[in-house]
Amino acid sequence: MPWGLKRYQQTRQLHFVTFSCYHRKPLLGDAQVRDTFVRTLETVRRWYGFLLIGYVVMPEHVHLLLSEPERENLALVPSPDSLTDAVPVGACSSTCTAVRCNPIF
Repeated sequence: MPWGLKRYQQTRQLHFVTFSCYHRKPLLGDAQVRDTFVRTLETVRRWYGFLLIGYVVMPEHVHLLLSEPERENLALVPSPDSLTDAVPVGACSSTCTAVRCNPIF
Protein backbone atom coordinates (compact mmCIF):
# COMPACT_ATOMS: atom_id res chain seq x y z
CA MET A 1 0.00 0.00 0.00
CA PRO A 2 1.25 3.49 -0.75
CA TRP A 3 2.44 5.50 2.22
CA GLY A 4 0.35 8.41 3.53
CA LEU A 5 -3.03 7.35 2.19
CA LYS A 6 -5.90 9.13 3.88
CA ARG A 7 -8.90 6.89 4.48
CA TYR A 8 -12.39 8.28 4.88
CA GLN A 9 -14.75 5.95 6.68
CA GLN A 10 -18.14 6.31 8.31
CA THR A 11 -18.98 9.16 5.93
CA ARG A 12 -21.93 7.39 4.26
CA GLN A 13 -20.09 7.55 0.94
CA LEU A 14 -19.73 4.82 -1.65
CA HIS A 15 -16.37 3.06 -1.92
CA PHE A 16 -14.71 1.71 -5.06
CA VAL A 17 -12.69 -1.38 -4.19
CA THR A 18 -10.35 -3.24 -6.53
CA PHE A 19 -8.32 -6.33 -5.75
CA SER A 20 -6.32 -8.86 -7.73
CA CYS A 21 -5.88 -12.60 -7.47
CA TYR A 22 -2.62 -13.98 -6.14
CA HIS A 23 0.15 -13.11 -8.62
CA ARG A 24 -2.62 -11.85 -10.94
CA LYS A 25 -3.38 -15.43 -11.90
CA PRO A 26 -6.73 -15.88 -13.72
CA LEU A 27 -8.27 -17.73 -10.77
CA LEU A 28 -11.75 -16.39 -11.51
CA GLY A 29 -11.74 -17.39 -15.18
CA ASP A 30 -13.79 -20.53 -14.63
CA ALA A 31 -17.57 -20.00 -14.45
CA GLN A 32 -18.04 -22.33 -11.47
CA VAL A 33 -15.28 -20.64 -9.48
CA ARG A 34 -16.59 -17.18 -10.38
CA ASP A 35 -20.12 -18.16 -9.33
CA THR A 36 -18.78 -19.46 -6.00
CA PHE A 37 -17.07 -16.11 -5.45
CA VAL A 38 -20.28 -14.20 -6.28
CA ARG A 39 -22.37 -16.36 -3.91
CA THR A 40 -19.83 -15.82 -1.13
CA LEU A 41 -19.80 -12.08 -1.82
CA GLU A 42 -23.60 -12.03 -1.45
CA THR A 43 -23.35 -13.91 1.86
CA VAL A 44 -20.84 -11.35 3.18
CA ARG A 45 -22.97 -8.47 1.86
CA ARG A 46 -26.03 -9.72 3.73
CA TRP A 47 -24.11 -10.43 6.94
CA TYR A 48 -22.47 -6.99 7.13
CA GLY A 49 -25.40 -5.07 5.68
CA PHE A 50 -23.74 -3.10 2.90
CA LEU A 51 -25.21 -2.22 -0.47
CA LEU A 52 -23.42 -3.61 -3.48
CA ILE A 53 -24.16 -1.09 -6.23
CA GLY A 54 -22.23 -2.97 -8.88
CA TYR A 55 -19.38 -5.34 -9.46
CA VAL A 56 -17.22 -6.70 -12.24
CA VAL A 57 -15.49 -10.05 -11.89
CA MET A 58 -12.68 -10.58 -14.37
CA PRO A 59 -10.36 -13.59 -14.56
CA GLU A 60 -7.59 -12.02 -12.47
CA HIS A 61 -9.24 -9.13 -10.59
CA VAL A 62 -12.50 -7.73 -9.20
CA HIS A 63 -14.03 -4.25 -8.98
CA LEU A 64 -16.71 -3.46 -6.38
CA LEU A 65 -18.79 -0.32 -5.80
CA LEU A 66 -20.30 -0.60 -2.34
CA SER A 67 -21.65 1.34 0.59
CA GLU A 68 -20.23 1.23 4.07
CA PRO A 69 -21.42 -1.73 6.12
CA GLU A 70 -24.10 -1.28 8.76
CA ARG A 71 -22.58 -3.82 11.16
CA GLU A 72 -18.87 -2.95 11.13
CA ASN A 73 -16.28 -0.47 10.05
CA LEU A 74 -15.26 -1.07 6.42
CA ALA A 75 -11.72 -1.95 7.56
CA LEU A 76 -13.10 -4.83 9.65
CA VAL A 77 -15.07 -6.51 6.86
CA PRO A 78 -13.34 -9.69 5.67
CA SER A 79 -10.57 -9.20 3.15
CA PRO A 80 -10.91 -10.39 -0.43
CA ASP A 81 -8.59 -13.26 0.51
CA SER A 82 -11.27 -14.67 2.79
CA LEU A 83 -13.81 -14.50 -0.03
CA THR A 84 -11.61 -16.56 -2.31
CA ASP A 85 -10.85 -19.19 0.35
CA ALA A 86 -13.95 -21.02 -0.92
CA VAL A 87 -12.36 -21.37 -4.37
CA PRO A 88 -10.59 -24.71 -4.63
CA VAL A 89 -6.96 -24.55 -5.72
CA GLY A 90 -6.53 -25.83 -9.26
CA ALA A 91 -10.20 -25.36 -10.11
CA CYS A 92 -9.46 -22.50 -12.49
CA SER A 93 -8.70 -22.35 -16.16
CA SER A 94 -6.34 -19.91 -17.85
CA THR A 95 -9.01 -18.44 -20.12
CA CYS A 96 -12.30 -16.68 -19.57
CA THR A 97 -15.21 -16.16 -21.89
CA ALA A 98 -17.52 -14.17 -19.63
CA VAL A 99 -17.40 -10.93 -17.68
CA ARG A 100 -20.10 -10.09 -15.15
CA CYS A 101 -21.48 -6.69 -14.35
CA ASN A 102 -24.63 -7.10 -12.30
CA PRO A 103 -26.02 -5.08 -9.40
CA ILE A 104 -27.18 -6.85 -6.26
CA PHE A 105 -29.86 -5.12 -4.25
